[in-house]
Amino acid sequence: MSYINWDQSFSVGVKTLDNQHKHLFAIINQLYDAYESKKSIEVIAEIFDQVLEYTLAHFSIEEQYMLHYRYDDYNEHKALHQNLAAKAKELAEKIHDGDLEAVAQAHLFLKGWLEKHIKKVDLQYAEHIRATKAQKDKIA
Repeated sequence: MSYINWDQSFSVGVKTLDNQHKHLFAIINQLYDAYESKKSIEVIAEIFDQVLEYTLAHFSIEEQYMLHYRYDDYNEHKALHQNLAAKAKELAEKIHDGDLEAVAQAHLFLKGWLEKHIKKVDLQYAEHIRATKAQKDKIA
């Protein structure tokens, strides 16, 4: 059973970003499964590293979209990304040190982040991108 499921309520309406969000859900579910099935801390740390690496790459792509479409709240959104990345890196260090409690914290943190960040913050830039695209299409 999945820890967190992607559904249409998470869609930002930008296919590339939706696919990346779906992939993040999948990796987070792998992390949860590894923890629940009592895999070694080394395996769990490796999966968490994948979550972190993919998240950072995803943030970069989101930020490129925001810059390309001249999203007004780019700096604020980027700051949120930086804060989230810092928290995830802090958890990664604890997990690499063998802290199983940090794994439990990571699950809650990641689930909360996905649910809040995508459904609230990401939808704001996505609406801007769709509106900007629609306006450009009218002109073309």
